[in-house]
Amino acid sequence: MENTTAAANGMDFDGYFLQKKMEVLIEAQSKKMAKEFESIHGIIGSLRHEIAEIRRNFSQRQSTAAVAAEPARIAEEEKPSVVITRQERPAQQPQQRFGNTKPEDVSIDKFFYFGSKK
Repeated sequence: MENTTAAANGMDFDGYFLQKKMEVLIEAQSKKMAKEFESIHGIIGSLRHEIAEIRRNFSQRQSTAAVAAEPARIAEEEKPSVVITRQERPAQQPQQRFGNTKPEDVSIDKFFYFGSKK
């Protein structure tokens, strides 16, 4: 009788320690995840700041480029325009892919090609 109660108490002790061990492990992992989330949040904040800075620089460059392009556009309008005409090719009838070929036109190797022979 004593053996069964001692065994039952030992089992309860093992279950208790196992439960406490799992609680400690879960708590440690949750703290680790919280730290990782905080670091990710910080990285995202710094990336947002960099994106805003890049957009600001881009808009400044666009405004300076627009101001610089305006005199070039005015100078371009003053130049006489040169018209380049394209020479027309004589219209050719489309050639069929079959029908009017002769054995001399195509090599026999092309008819019986079975891949690389290396």
